[in-house]
Amino acid sequence: VGKTGGLYQSRASDYQTIESLAYKTIRGGDGGDWQENDVEALYFGIQNCPDCKDIILIADNDSPVRDWRMMSMIKRPIRVILCGVEDGYINPQYLNLARMTKGSVHTMEKDILNLMEINEGESIEVNGKNYKIYKGNFVIKRAD
Repeated sequence: VGKTGGLYQSRASDYQTIESLAYKTIRGGDGGDWQENDVEALYFGIQNCPDCKDIILIADNDSPVRDWRMMSMIKRPIRVILCGVEDGYINPQYLNLARMTKGSVHTMEKDILNLMEINEGESIEVNGKNYKIYKGNFVIKRAD
């Protein structure tokens, strides 16, 4: 945890440079497991660009966050763009990441804002699924 690697950086203001880095990242991916080192990547990005205004994580909804125990190191709001949201299900880890950092979650269908305002025991509905705050974290609410 915290040393998985596979992280890329670039300072760019033009589309071609960003596109090139995106393809390099894709070619360098598929390390053989399905978990992601999202928090390590966020920390790496923030350390390499401490003055950046917005921190955006483009995440695979189907991949769990491997390095959750590093979350205390993230002190900035994170905007999570989720890919692969099928049947309306959102991986609660990404809702928790956004809530803990006072960030947001974005899918093709919905922008989920103000997650930090949801209190213990309260629920939200997103894409027809209910998520409840239980012991400080979002969990999928089962039908009673």
